Amino acid sequence: MNAGTEMLSEGSNIRTTADEEMRADEMWKPRDVKQEVNDEEVGKEKNDEMMEEEEVKEEVQVEDQGYGEEEEEDEEEDDDKKEEDEEDKEEGEEGKDGDSVENIQGQVCCENHNENKDLSADGGSDGDSDDIEVKAEEGDKEEEVNLNIRVTCPLFKISPTTCPWSGTLGNLETHVRDSHKDMVTKGPNFVCKSVKDKVLLVLFNAEIFLYYKCFTENGMCYAAVQQVGTTNKKYKYTVKLLSVENTIGRIVIRFLMDSIGTKFKRVFEAGRCMAIEHSVLKPFIKNDQMSMIVTIEEVDLC
Repeated sequence: MNAGTEMLSEGSNIRTTADEEMRADEMWKPRDVKQEVNDEEVGKEKNDEMMEEEEVKEEVQVEDQGYGEEEEEDEEEDDDKKEEDEEDKEEGEEGKDGDSVENIQGQVCCENHNENKDLSADGGSDGDSDDIEVKAEEGDKEEEVNLNIRVTCPLFKISPTTCPWSGTLGNLETHVRDSHKDMVTKGPNFVCKSVKDKVLLVLFNAEIFLYYKCFTENGMCYAAVQQVGTTNKKYKYTVKLLSVENTIGRIVIRFLMDSIGTKFKRVFEAGRCMAIEHSVLKPFIKNDQMSMIVTIEEVDLC
């Protein structure tokens, strides 16, 4: 019994020793290098994939965060835009109200102006006329005429009534009144019945005018009025021929007035005056008198 037991024990020891040797051999057995390399590469790939996944997660988080910030900015911009739209709307309403007020005021001014104009044309109240005249005077401030300049008598340009006088413009009216009384007429209207050449000096509205009617050898009759220029006002004149026996009605001709410096010949040739054939004038002449009226009017530049 003891011997068998010892033998089994020895056998067990032998197996134990053999197992240990096999384990030792396996431990010291060289491993496949290629397999180790593959294992390392697989490990690296797994690590790389894990790192990439982490980076992707981080990027997604960053993008999510950025998107959230953009949403907040968009919301703020929307709020600001709404506020601006509301302000613009309020300003637009205010501007609209202001425009309407201005338009109404402008219409009222225009209506008042038209009313004043109508009253003036129809001979309205003195108050309205005075207001219009004051505005015209304020708007049309005329330059003062130099009355110290040297001039000659207006009759100097017409023969045979040539006058040799010369002096200042301010003294011309005195000379005309004193030296040419027979040729002076006053006021805006005068009658010229002559069927021959006629010269008149007209005093009106602080101005001196020269009227000249002439008959030419070729059968034409000319009549013109010129302004001497003691004022800066502008004038026009109207010539009316009235039929003596009311057979053909009347002739009315209007012209803007030339200055005294323009030659009458030039005015006649340009047709800037009455120019009628003598034969046409027969219905307006009776007993060697022509039914002719001349009216001088100031030109309203307003």
